[in-house]
Amino acid sequence: MKRSVNVELVDVKPYVSKRSKESLKTSESKDEKEIYLPVTHFSGSVRIKNLLPEKYFTTKKVYEKPITSLKWNYKSVNIVLSSALDKFIVLLDKSDSQLLEKARFAIHDEGIKDAIWTHGMENIITASFDKTAKLIDAESGSVLKTYTHKDVVTKVMMHPTQSNVFLTGTSKIGVFAWDARQKESIKHFKATFGQIQDMTFISDNTTLITSSEVLKQNTFDKAIMAWDFASTALMPVQIYQEPFSCSYLKHHPSGEHFLAQSAANYIVIFDTQFPYKMNKCKRYGDHKCSGYRVGFDISRDGRIIYSGDTDGFLFCYDNYTSKLLKKIKCFNSPCVEVASHPVLPSTLVVGAWDGSISILQ
Repeated sequence: MKRSVNVELVDVKPYVSKRSKESLKTSESKDEKEIYLPVTHFSGSVRIKNLLPEKYFTTKKVYEKPITSLKWNYKSVNIVLSSALDKFIVLLDKSDSQLLEKARFAIHDEGIKDAIWTHGMENIITASFDKTAKLIDAESGSVLKTYTHKDVVTKVMMHPTQSNVFLTGTSKIGVFAWDARQKESIKHFKATFGQIQDMTFISDNTTLITSSEVLKQNTFDKAIMAWDFASTALMPVQIYQEPFSCSYLKHHPSGEHFLAQSAANYIVIFDTQFPYKMNKCKRYGDHKCSGYRVGFDISRDGRIIYSGDTDGFLFCYDNYTSKLLKKIKCFNSPCVEVASHPVLPSTLVVGAWDGSISILQ
């Protein structure tokens, strides 16, 4: 007699058999063009197909100095915002057959460390060595407002939900929150630590995570810090207990953890719940990033982790198993910036230390 069993589907990670895990392994001698990965949020046996990038779409020499940021526009999804250390921001258009330069703006007196789109995707905010952050009209290139600092501005990011609020990181004096409509900062996150490398929000955007440069062995507890955004209070927790700087931070789309690119040549995983424990059993570590500020990104659905590399490769990892799926030679100089396309899962833009930008798909 057959038994009838009612199964209730819950939001859990699916089981991956040993045979399935083995099938995800790749080697340079075997060209795997596509893979199937389990989804984080699923119903029944539904699976989502992720295509890995296969080849160059196009490469363009855009700058004479290192690329410092690459950002897709989420409304006009063929437009890429780029910045570099040679004072320019450049808007690029990914057409059917080539990468076209749409606009080039010289709006700073010194090199640009970072550039982002505002929430409306019509304006740009930049961070520069000239100790300013600037709000720029993306259509005309005109400067709408200048936010003056007493130190080099190393990083800029929008608040995830407060459309007029953005944050800037500096070389020595901490992190500032700004209302874009005002000339003075509205919050100051201050502590003794090195240059701000990156920032991200977790825990329903109430907690700010920052990474900073490790200058001395006895200050490596400042490599990654957590702040209460409302009060600017530094949380009493040592998150990353290794003496290495983390150049980039990313909040995973699942919301369960955030990732950091460590100068120890791996991407480390942390919980998003206090005390933000590091996953000691899993990391993404086949690439090299020591000596350079190497970027990484996560596919929009969270299945694939993409990382640059000091030898000029793009590395593609399975988020779930942490196995290397594929690596692609992109440049003869370090691949330092990576941005996954917001719509097309197999399309990425990557930037090099020599100022070149490539589209892969």
